[in-house]
Amino acid sequence: MGLGLWGVSRSGFIFLPETPNSLISAVITGVVNVVSTFLSILTVDKVGRRFLFLESGFQMLVCRIIVGTLIGVEFGTSGQGTMSKTFSSFVVTFICIYVAGFA
Repeated sequence: MGLGLWGVSRSGFIFLPETPNSLISAVITGVVNVVSTFLSILTVDKVGRRFLFLESGFQMLVCRIIVGTLIGVEFGTSGQGTMSKTFSSFVVTFICIYVAGFA
């Protein structure tokens, strides 16, 4: 799949195609990134770098699988379809969890 953090965090326009919603998605993921970074800075000395590294890798892997599965179920192999607001919210939530793991 080859998407890094940039590709995942900037893909809100796909899940929330209306312009205000895609902007809100980008703002939400940006805020999650900043808050998670500060939490990581505060906890790295208490739990250790190795634990945070392994935990974040597992968290990102699981979120990628879930997001890929959700998109695959909704759009199938044709790539055609629409997402409901609830479904889009699930996808954006797991993208935020992915971003938190990256931070």
